[in-house]
Amino acid sequence: EAREVIATAREALQRLSGNSEDIAEITVVRRSFHTLKGSSRMVGLRDFGEAAWACEQVYNARLAENPRLDPSLADFSHDALEQMAGWVE
Repeated sequence: EAREVIATAREALQRLSGNSEDIAEITVVRRSFHTLKGSSRMVGLRDFGEAAWACEQVYNARLAENPRLDPSLADFSHDALEQMAGWVE
């Protein structure tokens, strides 16, 4: 499941590269981190869940303050997903 969720988030980030203010796509990325958090906690992967929770919190703040994917958030998101994908493997 984690592989699919990470792929979904990556696809949303790709679409956001053409429209950085697409709230629906930003929400897809946030939900992906939310799902990774919840699923990992259910199976006892506490550290993975905490990492996903921290990423989700970044997106919660962004959606509340300035819903757009700027270059620093895009870089952070790609890096976080890369790290999480490595963790999954």
